[in-house]
Formats: sequence, C-alpha cells, structure tokens
Amino acid sequence: PTHAITDDGDKIHIDPYLCQGCGTCMLVCPSGAVSSNPILDDDPLERICSELGSCPDPSQVCVLLYDTLLAQKRLEDMKCGLRTKIVPIALRELSTLGMEAWLTALSCGAGKVVLLSGAHVTQNSMRSLEQQIAFTRSMLAGMGFNPNRLCIIQFEKCRDFSDAFGIETSSPVMGAVAFNRLNGKRKNIDKAMRRLVCLAPKPCVDEVRLGAGAPFGGLSIDKEKCTLCMGCVKPCPTSALRRAGELSDPKLGFVESLCVQCGICASACPEQAIRLAPRMVYDLQLRKEVQILNESPPFKCISCGRPFTTRAIVELMSERLGDNPFFQGDAINKLKQCPDCRSHYNVIEQLERVTGNQGE
Repeated sequence: PTHAITDDGDKIHIDPYLCQGCGTCMLVCPSGAVSSNPILDDDPLERICSELGSCPDPSQVCVLLYDTLLAQKRLEDMKCGLRTKIVPIALRELSTLGMEAWLTALSCGAGKVVLLSGAHVTQNSMRSLEQQIAFTRSMLAGMGFNPNRLCIIQFEKCRDFSDAFGIETSSPVMGAVAFNRLNGKRKNIDKAMRRLVCLAPKPCVDEVRLGAGAPFGGLSIDKEKCTLCMGCVKPCPTSALRRAGELSDPKLGFVESLCVQCGICASACPEQAIRLAPRMVYDLQLRKEVQILNESPPFKCISCGRPFTTRAIVELMSERLGDNPFFQGDAINKLKQCPDCRSHYNVIEQLERVTGNQGE
C-alpha cells in the first residue's frame, strides 16, 4: 500500500522509511520468502495450537484474529452475551498472517476462524485478505467442509456478533500438534492440509480449481507447440520444472508442490506453450512426485548418430529457416548435425573454399 517494495530483476528491496509494517506482502507471498522477525514477535501459530490444545472441545471454539488497533475493551463488550467460546489472538496487523494460520487453526479442531477488521485497514490490504480467504474457502469446500468456517467481518459494520461467531456444526479432532512459523509458510500449509484431508467429511474430489493468483497449482502444456527446448527450466525460481530425462530420452518434469504459480516459465517459453493452472490437489503425496508434462523422441545426428536434441526442435528450425539463403540446398543439413559434427563440417567447408581460391 505504501509502495515500499521495489525490485532490480533478481532481488526485492524494502524501503524501511516507507514500510509501515502492514504485512500485506507477507500475506500474498506464495513462498514465505517475506516474513517478520520471529525473534521480536510472539509466534501466533504456537499460541493458536496451545490455546486449542487446552480446550476440552475445540470444535465449539471460535478463533478470533484481530489487530491491536482494535481496543481490548471493545472486544470484551462484543463478547458479552455470546455462547460461543472465543479464543482471541492479537496481531500487530491483521494481514501479517495468512492461510497457514487459518488452516492450522481448523486442522487443530477449531469450529470457526474469524478475522475481525477495522475501518483503518487499507483497501489494498482488505482486497488481499479477501482474495486469500476466497482461495482458502474453495480449498475447504472441495474437502467437504463448510467454507463459512472461515470469514472476515468489519467491526464497525457488524451488528449481530452472535451470528458471526456462531458454530454451526461440530468437527472431529485429531489431537493437538505443534506448528511453528519457523517451519516455513508452505510447510505449515501442507501439514495443516494433510490433517484436514484426514478429517474431511467427504473428500469426493481429487482437486479443486482456484482463481487466478492462487499460490498453488499445476501447468498446462500445449504439446503441439512445446519443443522441449527446456527454456522454462532454468528461470524457474523454485526448481518445480526440471529436465527429467537424458538427451537420449528428453522429458520435461514438474513437481507441483514446489510451484508457486509465479508465471515466469510461461513468460520465458519461446513458443508460448505454457499456461498456469491454479488448483489444489488433495493427494499431497502426488503433489510431491515428479510428473512428466511432455516428452519427445530424440533426434540423432545424421553424421555420427549421437542424440543431441529433440525431433520437434529440428523440424521447427528447418521450417523457419527454410527460406534463409544460408540454409539452401545441402546447407539445411547443418541443422541436423550435432555441434561437434557441425563444427567439423564448417572447418572442412572453409578449407575447401580457401584451397579453391589459392588454386585459382
């Protein structure tokens, strides 16, 4: 919201004079690379687990996340007359915690998670919170949970808090478990999802589609366009894309659990063959396995027989350079030779030209 973050292409820089500590960058960061100092702050994940672990029936408990600008007295007035037990967790800013905290609370058996915002929350932060909540609610609905178990309300606009904090149904509990912010954002999300999948009332689908901008998902490859040039592998910042075979068996591998849907691979692809597919696959083991997105028979050098590229690349280059004057006649065969044989061919060609000129 304050334009404190800039980038130079390889790194981001946060201007401490512009940064107001709202935490929106931490909320939307898909990898958890941006975080607050864990030494200076209490770990809210540990507090959530500790509070729920001490409750005899956490399924009847509502975890309330609010920031310190909402006065404690106002919260005490709000809780008067409520039948639901409230576990309040004060945060420096509401957007400093994201789905790792919300899913953690639900996986520890909480009946509901409510984010209480005030009018002081910026529009940018509120949009980011609502977007992340929408992703999380879709993930919950796909497992058969009531998505209303996670919601955000604005203090000034809510008049009936009994409805906002009401617990509709009870949920099974697996027992207390330790979550720690130092484990990393995505590891905590995976851990919470693993527990929620076990508790899911009816996991009837293998995956759920998420909206654009979601931090989880796969890739859709147009195999007609993809030449397996591997131009998408090197720029991938998380190594989700990788070469899965040798030159004799070219394959493009992909590990979905590592993909943060940054879109760098789609931008780097020279053939525009990659599309993002935001989703959540509930088989977490499948998400960690290497999937083969595309494969192609290798092309062997017409001179030495050594495989050096894919057939699709040779066919594409032959088509695009067919009208080039430097690749007319037998010269087009240079594209069908490995680098060593091509260099050998070029040297012989130069020698023959020089010898011919000297003879004249």
